[in-house]
Order: sequence, then structure tokens, then C-alpha cells
Amino acid sequence: MTTLRFTKLHGAGNDFLLLDGIDAPPPEAPERLAPAMCDRRAGVGADGLVLLVRSEVADARFVLFNADGSRAETSGNGLRCAAKFLADRGRVTGEIVRLETDAGIREVRVRRRGGAVVEATADMGAPELLEEGIEIHAEGRSFRADVIALGNPHVVVFLEEPLESFPVERFGPALERHPRFPNRMNVHFARLLDGGAIEQRSWERGSGETLACGSGACASAVSAIRRARAASEVLVRTRGGDLRVAWDGRGAVRLTGPAVEVSRGEWPLRGGAGDRPTVQ
Repeated sequence: MTTLRFTKLHGAGNDFLLLDGIDAPPPEAPERLAPAMCDRRAGVGADGLVLLVRSEVADARFVLFNADGSRAETSGNGLRCAAKFLADRGRVTGEIVRLETDAGIREVRVRRRGGAVVEATADMGAPELLEEGIEIHAEGRSFRADVIALGNPHVVVFLEEPLESFPVERFGPALERHPRFPNRMNVHFARLLDGGAIEQRSWERGSGETLACGSGACASAVSAIRRARAASEVLVRTRGGDLRVAWDGRGAVRLTGPAVEVSRGEWPLRGGAGDRPTVQ
């Protein structure tokens, strides 16, 4: 039976299955692998599948598939996990890991402790404000939202009510697939906290609610900074942990947070219906 080796990592609870296609032939049809491998009941379970392949212009090419098999342009948490994978294995020996994405080349600065990467800062590029303060109606409620691109598209809605009890599972998919957004959106519900921090819950395009969304944390921070509701360095609190966002109002947004390796395993590519992945 042929198997495919994978590594599971997460950044603030936003988890990915990473496939190394640099030194080995990349798998065929990763868009079909992603839904099977990311399934939390019948598969390994993850928010997305990351494929690393050779790049002519960077240390590796970063290809991301959402849990439903759709392709995503980039991911702040995913970039940090990929950088950790490469740095921990000695593929990159310096502090900067350069990754080629569908949104362009992104640089990730890694921080090691005891020889392993524990934290990283990703350069997410300059944000693009697509629409500001628009009113969107969904599921019988009106929302005031900003639409921001950071290589991938985001809708940011600031709420006054506590997020813990907010029905993200109802309004998230309604906004993700709103007729206004034919290509679907990553949706973030945010609330300002004392001291200028932001609390956030995210409904990601193609993956559903995730414990954190790195590029979404950047989008929420950009929205708050533009409206002078937060300083240039913002702590974003997610269900999976804290992320730090820095933006001077002009250039690139920088995202800092943890990168953790969870496990390694093998996924069967051929065999009977009873085959299950082996996880270490």
C-alpha cells in the first residue's frame, strides 16, 4: 500500500496538514486529498492542507487548500507553520524563510528556542481596502462591515455584543456566500476590548469556524487602526490563542504568533475502505 507522509501543525489552534513535495514528488490531485484528510471524523482533521513544492524564486512554494478542497491564496497562520517546518528541518538555516504564495512572495522571520521554532512573524503584505462601512443584510439582520484584501478577501464586522454567545455558525456562512461576494469571503466578527485589544471569531471560506485566522486578525486590526480605534500594534484574542498585529498605516502588515508541530503520520493512498491514517 502506498502512503503519503504528513505533518500536522497549528498556529493559535488554526491547524494544517503539511505535505512535503520539495524532496519527494508532490501528490496528485491535492484538491481531492484535502477534504478526506481534513475531515475531523473520517480523516486526520484540520482546517486546511498545505503543500510545499520547489520554487525558483523563494525557499519553497506554499500551496494551500481549504478543508473543502477549494484553493486559498495565503494564510497567516499557515505561513508561520510552513516556516517552522522548513527551519526545524534545516531547509532554511537563517532567520528569514521566503515563501512563494498565490498572493506573492511572503517573508517569515522565525524565532527559535532550544533549536526549534516556537514563534514567527509573517509579512502579510500591504492591505487593500476594498469597501468601507458598507451595510450588508443577512439572515434578518443588518451589519456594518469593511471589506479588506490581504492577498485573500475578508469581511470584518465589529460588534458591541459578547462574541461568546454570538451565532457565528448562522451568520458566518450567510456572509461568506452573500450575493455581494460571488467568490465567497472570509468573515470575522470582532469586538474592541479595554486597552485597545480585539476579540475575534472567524468563519473561514471553505473551512467553517476556526479557532483563529491569522490574515483575518490582520484585517480586523487594519479596520480598527484605520478608524483610530486601536494603536499601530494590536493584540488580537482568538479562541485558539493570542496573535499580535503591527501596521503603521501605510506599508505591510506583520503578524506574530506561535507555530507548533502536533504530530506526524502516514495517509494511505490505495487500499480498502477500512484503511486509516497512521499518526505518531
